[in-house]
Parts: sequence; C-alpha cells; structure tokens
Amino acid sequence: MTDLSPILNQFRGYLQTQAPAMTDNISWVALGMVMCGITLAVLGAKFARAGLTTAGVVVGGLTGMYVANAAGYTALFGGIIGAGMLATVTFITFRLWVGVLTAAVFGSVALGTFGYREVAPHVVEFQHGQVMPQPFARGLDVLQSGDMTMTSTDSSIPGEPKLWLEKFWTFVNQRDKTVALNGKLIGLAAMFTGLFLGVIVVRTMAIVSTSILGTSIALSGVATLLAKMAPTAYTSLQDKPSMLGMGVGGFFVTSIILQTLLTRKAPEKSESGSGK
Repeated sequence: MTDLSPILNQFRGYLQTQAPAMTDNISWVALGMVMCGITLAVLGAKFARAGLTTAGVVVGGLTGMYVANAAGYTALFGGIIGAGMLATVTFITFRLWVGVLTAAVFGSVALGTFGYREVAPHVVEFQHGQVMPQPFARGLDVLQSGDMTMTSTDSSIPGEPKLWLEKFWTFVNQRDKTVALNGKLIGLAAMFTGLFLGVIVVRTMAIVSTSILGTSIALSGVATLLAKMAPTAYTSLQDKPSMLGMGVGGFFVTSIILQTLLTRKAPEKSESGSGK
C-alpha cells in the first residue's frame, strides 16, 4: 500500500488545489458511491437482467429519438421503437452481457494487480530522480520537474497530472522494456477468460463480478470520505495494509454470501401424493 501512497496523495492533492468547486461536493459524491456500491454488492446479481434491460430501454430510446428526429420523423415514435428493439436484444443476449461485464472486471483486476506489483514500485524512484527544488520569483519555494511545477506545501502534487503520468510511464518503460507488453498480454488473457466464464457460468460470474464492482465502488467512496473528513485515519490505514486487506476481504466475502443466498432458486414443491 505504501507504493501507492504517492499516487493517491497526488490525486487527492490535485483535487484540493485545482478543483475546489468539485471538492465542495465530493463528500456527497462519495456518499453516493458508498450507497451504490453496497446496493450493487448485495443486489447486483439478483437484478442484473432487469438492470441491463432497463439500460437497453434508456439507450435504445435515446438513440431512436435522435435518429427519428434527424430523419424528420416524430421523436417519440422513434424512441419507442428503439427502446423496444434494444431492450429485447439485451434481454435475449443477457448471457453475453454477463460475459462482457465479467471480462471488464477481470481485466481491471488483473491490470490493477499487475500495476501494483510491477509499476507502482517505480513511483518513489521516479519522484526522487525527477523533482528538484528551485526558488520562485515571489520568494516562495516550488518544486520543478521538467514542465511540472509544484508548490512547497505538498511536493507530491503535480500541476498537470496527465503530464506527470506520461513522464512516469516513459520512465517505467525505460526501466523495464517488457512491462507494456506483459501488461497487454495479462489484460487480454484476463478479459478473454472472463468472457468465457461469464457466458458459461452466468449466475456465478454475475455474483462474482457485481461483488467485485460493488466492493470497489463502496470502498472507494469510504476512502474518499475518510480523506475528506478524517485525514489522520486515512493516512493510518495506508500504513496498515493488513488491516485494510481484511476489511476489503470481509466486505467482498459477505457480498458473495449474500448474493448467493438471494439468487438461489427456490426448491420445487414435491407432489403430496401419487393419487393426486
């Protein structure tokens, strides 16, 4: 977890210094993430087909309205047709959509794990080698690294995160020329595996995928709330990866158990007698 601390601090610091309007409402956004994550982790698999079909209605309706309006026809008529068609297709191809969702989740987990093990350890080395203190015109201290400028209040906050990421990725590739290829291969393998399993074992993969997704969203919201309201506790958790891992694992296992129980088919009623 300590390898990721500089990246997390940079992202949080950038929001606090560059996007004050966003951070004013970030607590409400984080709270919404927690609620959505918990709902998805508990009821995601049970209402997956209904949710995907509803999404098909919305997307199909909007697309149909746009096409009808562009063609000079009644937008409502096109929306109804588009919503009905895409909703039907989504409902029938539910198995395929579970495969796509599982592929996306598996790919994200695989790339995240790969990045944590192979890429994140280079962050500290990159910062120490690139950041050099220089005086500022008004007498304030700044930290400059190439085209990046950072204030002395937090030397880990870049003014341009996109530029920082580009420079960091170049640095990592110079250190390990196989990291990009290995990342692509691992990501593709995980995605194809997820697609295959999602199509074959629909219920199980729907449970696993929504549990992983719900856990990630909910805990991201919790982390954001802690960073906003209790920064000391947030920093303390970063220094205790075992405790953090237990919390994540406990939430995920609980989600798996609840969803398995909620999606279990009811036992068929046996006939009360042979003469009936």
